[in-house]
Amino acid sequence: MIAAVVVAASLGGCAASPESIQAATIPPAIYDGYSCNRLLNLQQRIEASLQTAMLRQKSASINDAWGVFLIGLPTASMSGGDIAPQVASLKGQRATVGGLISAQGCITSEDGV
Repeated sequence: MIAAVVVAASLGGCAASPESIQAATIPPAIYDGYSCNRLLNLQQRIEASLQTAMLRQKSASINDAWGVFLIGLPTASMSGGDIAPQVASLKGQRATVGGLISAQGCITSEDGV
């Protein structure tokens, strides 16, 4: 009975899968005055950072699952490996910058340029 309670409590502290993390709300005003070129460059940097963060978060999620399975503790989360807030922020930045690029009519390389 005690072991079941410990495992249940530990599961609540496990790192979320990166796909399940919701985007944070990032106000577009942060990017006021950004040119299309600057927004497009920023979009590339955000996308690269997000891909790296999602890989790290996926690793933390897997390591937590193994930690809970093997020793009953979410080891990655306990050691600072859970970067869900960073993933949420980057997802929000990607959405906001992407919206601004569309709203400003910026031409991307995907548009054939």
